[in-house]
Amino acid sequence: MQLYTLVFNIVLALSFLLNPMSFSPNISHLRIEDGAGDVKSYTLYYLIGVYANVSHVDESLDFIIPPNITGHLLNQTSSILMMEGDFILVHSDGIHAVLPLNLSRGAFGVFLVKVNLSVIKFIPKVKGYKVYLDSIPEDIIKDYVHEPDPIVFAFREELAEYLINYSVRRDEVVQMAYYLATYIMHTFIYVPGTLPRSIEEVVKSRMGDCDDLSTLFMELMWSYRIPCQLEYVGIFLKGSSKDLHIGKMNFHFTNIGRHAYALVFIGMDWLPVDITYCEEDNVFYASRYIEKIIVFERSKLPVNRTEVEEFLDFARRNFVEVWEELYDDEEVAMRRAKELHERLRSLVEERVRDPILPKESKDEALEQYDISVIEDVLVKLTFIVIVILIIAILIFRKASTKEEI
Repeated sequence: MQLYTLVFNIVLALSFLLNPMSFSPNISHLRIEDGAGDVKSYTLYYLIGVYANVSHVDESLDFIIPPNITGHLLNQTSSILMMEGDFILVHSDGIHAVLPLNLSRGAFGVFLVKVNLSVIKFIPKVKGYKVYLDSIPEDIIKDYVHEPDPIVFAFREELAEYLINYSVRRDEVVQMAYYLATYIMHTFIYVPGTLPRSIEEVVKSRMGDCDDLSTLFMELMWSYRIPCQLEYVGIFLKGSSKDLHIGKMNFHFTNIGRHAYALVFIGMDWLPVDITYCEEDNVFYASRYIEKIIVFERSKLPVNRTEVEEFLDFARRNFVEVWEELYDDEEVAMRRAKELHERLRSLVEERVRDPILPKESKDEALEQYDISVIEDVLVKLTFIVIVILIIAILIFRKASTKEEI
């Protein structure tokens, strides 16, 4: 989620999202002996609902619409089934649903997206599927290899003997991806976190969550000039429910869990490398093969710390409720979307009729009121004291004058 203060471009977003292209997996380059498996196809329904009990805030909430993706290993198409309330579609580095918060009555919105996916299970043989670094186009390296954090080069020193022991070729992409990711998986502890940690913090503490460890792996791959990026997904967890509170913002998750892993370029497509959610102790046996997922974003760079601080500042100041839900049944998803829309619309209408502040705002308002009352009393008391002193001085002077006479 990001904060925006932009003039929104709607036309491109509508033309792209409401007329999605249709893709089918291309498996012509994959062979069983290389590690290719079955194709898994399914449809999920992604639902977002937002109620912002704020007014005249010169900021916006930005939600990513699952993008259209085409490739040899994964294809995803998205189409909007419903969008109600104050949401605006924006085409800017992907498709976004933006909720402006500058309305006097507060803001609300609901959108439901149908997401079709086809995933090929591809678990390459570590020393059988060959992809050499010099075979990767220079433009891919330029776009997907960036300067790693300096601590990564210090971390590499402890890997030297490990790579020699397993006879790992530094110019062979699949080998390097497997052994470096496996090393992180076995020597770092998975610790869930709400906000991203810095690379230095992860290396020194030897712990992190899925995006922390995947970011470390990505920057480690960069240090060997191997193209790598992150993939952020939602995993369908039927029957799950979780609430999260950050500042004055409340998040409610139903049937969905957020996850992240790395993608390594192997010539014909991007290979998932999943350090924290894999099977058979094999980082190539990734979560996308184990569960149903939807892809939210592919990112060439780690999370910007400044953006995190901006979000935390926003969360401390604004009362916002967010519902994020995932379904595998269109009828159930649509019924839930309509229910949520009616509920949020009624909240806004109630606020217009009776603009009551949330409890925390009431407490703050009462506190400010108490302070202002005290200040007012002090001012009045000061004025009275000054008046009394002036009268006393006048009386004293008058008495002194009489005595002189």
